[in-house]
Amino acid sequence: MEIVACDLIDVGLSTQGNRYILSIIDLFTKYAIAVPIPDKKAETVVKAFIERWALGEGRIPDTLWTDEGKEFENSHFQQLCKMLQIKKVSTKGYNSRINGCVERFNKTIIHIIKKRSSVSMEWDDQIPFATFAYNSVMHRTTGESPMFLMHGRDSKHPIFMEGEDAAGIVYSDCDEYKTVLTQELLKAHRLAKEHAVREWEVNKILFDKNHRTETRRFPAVGSRVLVEIPSERNYIARMVY
Repeated sequence: MEIVACDLIDVGLSTQGNRYILSIIDLFTKYAIAVPIPDKKAETVVKAFIERWALGEGRIPDTLWTDEGKEFENSHFQQLCKMLQIKKVSTKGYNSRINGCVERFNKTIIHIIKKRSSVSMEWDDQIPFATFAYNSVMHRTTGESPMFLMHGRDSKHPIFMEGEDAAGIVYSDCDEYKTVLTQELLKAHRLAKEHAVREWEVNKILFDKNHRTETRRFPAVGSRVLVEIPSERNYIARMVY
């Protein structure tokens, strides 16, 4: 696990007292979680990251990407990254493509919550179902499900719990299982990298075509430009409600 990205979404106050979603995603496997939290204090965000990702699940990344929000830029996160030897990288604001993977995950989670929740103030009850659904389906970039690339197995659905193959494969001992699992994960990761490279090449062609990068004139260093400052809270409110 090399690079993990975090972000915070203001969804509105729920009946359980939660207001924000802490999104955490591994950029290679695309495995992600969403943690409902009541506020965005530094102590609350750090505690959620430690308990639900870093130490709680043993997922300590080499690099952590976040925006420049005060909930991430503080002494608590600095101390955590120093203690766990994590390189902290802060992305610049007003450009969602810089941290596009977690932003895309945010949109997916919000879309699922909007579809499933009949009462908007009970959105945090739908978080486990939304993240399970996201991690269980094949990701277009990798060609595999995030669950498989992270844990070496796909999610267990009711449709797969019956029939002759319900018992699964039987191994003679733990060492054999560990060897087979390692080999299969290495193979899956190699195929996922190849698939991601092909997707990146296709996306680059589409991006260059849509933005006319070959003929477009870009600002030079020192040029005066206009900067759009969107209202994030109003944007999220429109998505949810």
